[in-house]
Amino acid sequence: MSKWTRGLLVCALAYAVALAASVAIGWAVSPNEPWWVIGAADLAGTVAIFAFSFLFKNSSLYDAYWSAAPPVIGAYLIAV
Repeated sequence: MSKWTRGLLVCALAYAVALAASVAIGWAVSPNEPWWVIGAADLAGTVAIFAFSFLFKNSSLYDAYWSAAPPVIGAYLIAV
């Protein structure tokens, strides 16, 4: 497996874990408080991505989060 392919798989796994953590935490928070849901879910996703960045000693894993999170948050706000 090439270094590029391995990196892509690690990144995809990191973002899948972050999404799963965000959804799980978001569901655990009161749905009547959308800003609490957003805050808790975003924190969970941030912690997951940070953990992968720390584990793989690659802070650039977090760079894409700044462009991936806002559309998801926006879609959630439209849905509620």
